[in-house]
Amino acid sequence: PGNYTITAAAGTLSAANYGFSFVAGTLTVGTATQTINCTPPASPVIYGVAPIALSCTATSGLAVSFSVVSGPGTISGSTLTITGVGTVTVAANQAGNSNYVAAAQVTASIAVNPATLTVTANNFSRAYGAANPAFTDIITGFVNGDLPSVVSGAASLTTTATPASLPGNYTITAAAGTLSAANY
Repeated sequence: PGNYTITAAAGTLSAANYGFSFVAGTLTVGTATQTINCTPPASPVIYGVAPIALSCTATSGLAVSFSVVSGPGTISGSTLTITGVGTVTVAANQAGNSNYVAAAQVTASIAVNPATLTVTANNFSRAYGAANPAFTDIITGFVNGDLPSVVSGAASLTTTATPASLPGNYTITAAAGTLSAANY
């Protein structure tokens, strides 16, 4: 971009009874526009999904940069890592240079749904006529290095067996009870 002289010269001009006087002109070259084109990331995803490669290019060929506008995620280069449940909005930018103006920002939102934990009732046994023991469970399915400490509350663990139930196998049913866990 800049101003360039347009030089006028005789070339093949000719005219009877006239001479020519030449005056230079100016060509002004301005910065070019550019746009960003992206392949949209998958949405929705589940908490614990592998890092997501973001794919955008600028029509100028200049490198595109990424940032998290809002939501539970972090960016490293062009890789988005999901850090929680919610909606992550990412932005693609290209600031331009001496030849190109900045491109209009492009954003994309990714819905992040909770991962599923599995609550399994532990097996127990008791004698006929005895009261049912206090049932316990085990919770599995944690992702992203989460530990069982992210869970609060307790599962509801019930059975149809009573002290008067005949010897046999009775299902211990696990239900949500007061269980709660961010991102699950």
